[in-house]
Amino acid sequence: MNLMLTNFCNLHCAYCFAEDSMVGSEQEMTIENFKYCLDFLKQEDIELVNLIGGEPTLHSRFVEVLDLIKEYGFLSIQLFTNGIFGEKVLKKLIDIQTDLTALINVNSPDVIGVKKYHTMRSNIEKLRGENRNVVLGVNIFKPDMKLDFFKSFVEELQVKRIRWSVAVPGKMVKDTSAFYSEYKSIVLQFLEWAYEKRLHTTCDCNRIPLCVWEDKELRLLAVYEPEVLSFKQCSPVFDVKPNLDVIRCFGTGDKYVCNLKKYTSLRTMHVDFVRNVDLPSLKKITDSKCLDCSLFKNKECRKACISML
Repeated sequence: MNLMLTNFCNLHCAYCFAEDSMVGSEQEMTIENFKYCLDFLKQEDIELVNLIGGEPTLHSRFVEVLDLIKEYGFLSIQLFTNGIFGEKVLKKLIDIQTDLTALINVNSPDVIGVKKYHTMRSNIEKLRGENRNVVLGVNIFKPDMKLDFFKSFVEELQVKRIRWSVAVPGKMVKDTSAFYSEYKSIVLQFLEWAYEKRLHTTCDCNRIPLCVWEDKELRLLAVYEPEVLSFKQCSPVFDVKPNLDVIRCFGTGDKYVCNLKKYTSLRTMHVDFVRNVDLPSLKKITDSKCLDCSLFKNKECRKACISML
């Protein structure tokens, strides 16, 4: 389980509690370490706690984690989850007296199995029935990925807000423009469908750089999801592992690691990771088209997801 927090400077922090396969092992974040994370963030006057994963609800003391967040006085919780959890967790998510948003990544029965699919769907319906805010998301991991299951799911449940992202390959990509170009068609078709259904869409991570789009495609994007046109390059999103080791984000764990106890504030952490991860990645960019681009010069684009550089 992870915990992600956001302050007013749009700086994100994620705290990693347990890998899916490590629940109950020494890899599960202890409550002591979790409290250390909460203390660290409390000093920053942060009001929102984002729990991510692995799958956060698999933590053996997940209910206690939720209670601690409330005891510490945080006002809101965002839970990033696959939606596959039992009645005990469901009841706690419904009963907890804290503003809660469940950000659920939807997978088809072909991917997760029919039983887990029905569990996910049932949990979503029950959470929404109890007026808990639910935002559905999809991770587009193939240029020819079939999204009919997700579209039908959203329409049947009458969900109005959805999140999407283009999956990063988890490795360096020599020609990032060619990589993104393969995803243009499926993204445009997806956003067109969402626009026609009057859905509010938000790109969660890894947007296609503006230079990859043609002018006529940019005009469509301006209609379908205007936020795409004003996107600025991402800031560090801190994942803290069970032993309190910090990485910039899930895609850059091999680039730089440092322990949370080294830092006195989010600001010092931010500066450290920008210096050791973000800036070195920018120095790798030698494409003349990027170097002459006003977006790149003004640090509003870095050509691709930092994990791909």
